[in-house]
Amino acid sequence: MSERLSATLVKSLPGCVQCPRYDAEQHGAGIIHIGIGAFHRGHQAVFTDDALAQSGGDWRIIGVSLRSQTVKEQLNPQDGFFTLIEKSTGKSTARVIGSIKEVIAAREEPQKLSEALADPSIKIVTMTVTEKGYHYDQSSQSIDWESADIQHDLVFPNEPKSMPGLLVKACLKRMKSEYSHSSKLSIISCDNLPENGAIVKSVVLGLASRVDKKLVTWIQNNVSFCSSMVDRIVPKVTVADGQALTQQYGYEDQGLIVTEPFKQWVIEDNFCTERPDWESAGVLFVKQVSDYEKLKLRTLNGSHSALAYMGVLLGHKWIHQAVIDPLLVTVIQRLMQKETGPTIPTFPNVDLAEYQQQIIQRFENSDIAYATQQVASDGSQKLQQRILQAMEELYRENKEQHTACLMATLVCWLRYLKGSDEKGVTYIINDPIADLLHALVNEHWEQPIDLVDALFKQTSIFPTSLKTTPNFTKRLIDGIHKITELGTHAYLSQILQDAE
Repeated sequence: MSERLSATLVKSLPGCVQCPRYDAEQHGAGIIHIGIGAFHRGHQAVFTDDALAQSGGDWRIIGVSLRSQTVKEQLNPQDGFFTLIEKSTGKSTARVIGSIKEVIAAREEPQKLSEALADPSIKIVTMTVTEKGYHYDQSSQSIDWESADIQHDLVFPNEPKSMPGLLVKACLKRMKSEYSHSSKLSIISCDNLPENGAIVKSVVLGLASRVDKKLVTWIQNNVSFCSSMVDRIVPKVTVADGQALTQQYGYEDQGLIVTEPFKQWVIEDNFCTERPDWESAGVLFVKQVSDYEKLKLRTLNGSHSALAYMGVLLGHKWIHQAVIDPLLVTVIQRLMQKETGPTIPTFPNVDLAEYQQQIIQRFENSDIAYATQQVASDGSQKLQQRILQAMEELYRENKEQHTACLMATLVCWLRYLKGSDEKGVTYIINDPIADLLHALVNEHWEQPIDLVDALFKQTSIFPTSLKTTPNFTKRLIDGIHKITELGTHAYLSQILQDAE
């Protein structure tokens, strides 16, 4: 049996595996990351590893798993070390990351987590909790007071379940401690939400106002909230990936991550604390992140979602299969070039056409097998910023003729919510309101007018400006009729034909 990765084993790994260029155990923790899934380990942990190698400092990461002990069981026995495999065009490189100190399971170790978050040596909190983890209602632009976790945290503020609840408790402990005036905290959101730092601030202050009025003022004076844009494709690791690692390099790693070479991180420079030397690792610090967020959300993420829903319906299991479908790549090219592209600001250092082509090439990377079903998850949360905000902007500017593929994405998403493709192959719908959406679609699919009316009334997915625009409603209803009548392939073909 192969030896499992650990601090001891790292010192004797073969030269073909790049190991940390610093002694990890000589560096303390200064960052807590909430939501330590694969993406964080393939992205922020890597940038921090590079910064530690370049400039040192007590900037290792304490990871927090909100739902399960899986990542804790993967990484803690390995002293936090894990292997990152980068794959592209048939080539791969292996690298051990040492920036994670340990993982805390929030539900099983609440006291340990509470003490860690309140520790003044922790200067930064980062997070990847997915869109639903913010408990933010896009329609009211405030905290979702109806959320079960938020309601729990209001009643039991010392036993929080939600990300906002954890941060409010941490801030309360810091405020009441003897180091209250020297316990500042910088919080960075790393999720695919526009103005994500402002959203964190909104939900944290909203919840804090119900817990302790003095806390709101303390947070405003001692905590900064930074938006950020993150980009890297990090698919789910397979059993075969783990077996290949052991076969090629001779050791076992239960925390293995597989990713593409490309990575990008843009952070709003709004810190009230020290921070790692992330610049040396390639992080871009800017005054305002919103334009970069729009670039990525509407170009990469919007296209990803379109490929996912259309791909599932047409029987494509993987994104790299969907993007080489001549029909779907044409849809994606039109969506980026003719529809979302004109809504994106210009950047002095970004060639938009080149960026769009690079995205297609990244999707084509078959070495990084990203399941269409994985990308299709949480559509009720993702499509608001990836598709609907661009549509809202285009309708407002009387450019609805440039929304054909955006509308087709919505229509394909609704067809996807039936829970089976056109060959009758069933799949699980992963969404915070999956049961409601599935029930509405199946009940009203043959009466699209009733379906759209029910979606508008019973969900907060669609912005008010679009719900009250008759032509948007009409085109959505027409789309449902056409995809039912023609099937997905013929429907999309007609969309492209009519858009010319």
